[in-house]
Amino acid sequence: MFGFQPDSYSNARFILDKSDANYKSAIEYFKQALDLDPNLANAQIYLATAYLQQYMPGSQSRENLKFAENAIEGFNRVLRQDPDNVNAALALASIYQSTKDFQKARENYLLASKLDPQNPVPFYALGQLDWMMVSQKDDSLPFVEQSHLIEEALENLDKALAVSPQYEDAMTYKSLLLREKARLALDPAEKARLLRMADDWLNKASEARYRNRRPSPPSPPR
Repeated sequence: MFGFQPDSYSNARFILDKSDANYKSAIEYFKQALDLDPNLANAQIYLATAYLQQYMPGSQSRENLKFAENAIEGFNRVLRQDPDNVNAALALASIYQSTKDFQKARENYLLASKLDPQNPVPFYALGQLDWMMVSQKDDSLPFVEQSHLIEEALENLDKALAVSPQYEDAMTYKSLLLREKARLALDPAEKARLLRMADDWLNKASEARYRNRRPSPPSPPR
């Protein structure tokens, strides 16, 4: 009757799960599913994900930007239906960051951090994003704004480390942000103190990287 077989939705999910995914076919399946039931949340998520998987960060081709637009539209629709969907918020933040829309990326990382405060990734991502904004040399922000972003970033990285104490990437960005804070410091003694702290966090990141990659000891025989 509708031209959409009961197993088409499963077929589309299977296509997305394959490493050589045929995303165009998957998109058509999910569109058909949504034509039948616009409130089918999983179909909307998979449709947006199919567009996202085709998006190549950095490419400015019309087709590639259209993939980003469609993914953004899809994940925003998911959030309108399910405002607590943390995965949709994280996906949106990632797309906006890739397309250099840092303000909207920050808004969605903040949303994700509120929806899932035990997940260190949104807090880390906020710290990383603020560092990107502060460290860009071709479009420097005013001194006061840089200082604010640095403090906000350090606070979010501390939250990430409170949840995941061995989060090596969070430690690395904390070191980078302390160096940015030292760059803005007017007092030589304060600048030197911040640089020492930055070195300490870089060493902690190296130690955490070693621990995280060290193989676990074998279980004792029973």
